[in-house]
Amino acid sequence: HLENNQFDGQIPSSVGDLVNLSEL
Repeated sequence: HLENNQFDGQIPSSVGDLVNLSEL
């Protein structure tokens, strides 16, 4: 995960990865 991923820890890591990809 990206260190600035504010969603990390709040939602499943798999979903967090998808959010990271969409934010790039």
